[in-house]
Amino acid sequence: MHDPQKLRLGFMGTSEFAVAVLERLLAANIRPLIIYTQPSKARGRGMKTTPTPIGATAEVENLDVAMPDDLTTPDAAQQWTDYALDVAVVVSYGMKLSANFLAAPRFGCVNVHPSLLPRWRGAAPLQRAIEAGDTKGGISIIQMDVGIDTGPILIQTPLAIPKDITGGEWHDHTAQQSANSLIEVLAHLDEIRPQPQPVEGACYARMFTKSSLEIDFHQPAEAVANKIRAFTPKPGAWCRWNQKRLRLFSVKVFAQNTLKKVESGTILDKSLTIQTADGMIQPKLLQLEGRKMMAISDFLLGQHIPVGTILKGKSP
Repeated sequence: MHDPQKLRLGFMGTSEFAVAVLERLLAANIRPLIIYTQPSKARGRGMKTTPTPIGATAEVENLDVAMPDDLTTPDAAQQWTDYALDVAVVVSYGMKLSANFLAAPRFGCVNVHPSLLPRWRGAAPLQRAIEAGDTKGGISIIQMDVGIDTGPILIQTPLAIPKDITGGEWHDHTAQQSANSLIEVLAHLDEIRPQPQPVEGACYARMFTKSSLEIDFHQPAEAVANKIRAFTPKPGAWCRWNQKRLRLFSVKVFAQNTLKKVESGTILDKSLTIQTADGMIQPKLLQLEGRKMMAISDFLLGQHIPVGTILKGKSP
């Protein structure tokens, strides 16, 4: 058994999910020797150079940070080797690691992945699980290999996915659970025997694009609601009204088999109930392009969408 606080630990991450894991490590007095994150980029309307969420957190916590834009050079490999790490933790880093990088730490590199691998390998496991209507998810800590989330499993923690949870809520919950599982792995690095991932059940959680977030109202009500929940509060699933993008968040689903003789996407009443393939949905929160997110009651005070209006979404 190891004392995680005494490990020469490297941490590689970029996103807000990685921040939650890092902060939990720091709260347990586990301080990485070095933080690797993607380079700062120009963002926003003013194109101000801004660090990644992990970069910003590392600066506040006074942690050493490296931001290489190329890990394939001999200098990058040598710098990594020179840290003489016991283990490296990789959490949504977003850059591919070579076999040499993976093998440099004494116990290799371990990856924190918020799904029960091999289901939902890839970049967006949290959102894709909700979008697919999964009722069970979880955390996998794996020994990394050169594949995409294909390495052997060190530990898995099953978690039930609540029916009405949003992508943002699921993100926060799994991040905290991931950190707890990670600390357990760090304490037993030389005791855990990695187990190969099952062959069956593998699927890929492709990264979402702006076009893939477009709502298809020709789908069943539950499927439409799942898609909207998956991308709440950001980046938001969307349709079009009055030639503007309208994002819908966290919808209420009405009884199934309530198909009316109107086109899917039609507004059915003044409460903004929307027809789908087999039922109806009503958004709890929404955001019109150029405006802030607001509750449906506040939205309807300032906007009038006539009954019979057809919201434009993805074609079947």
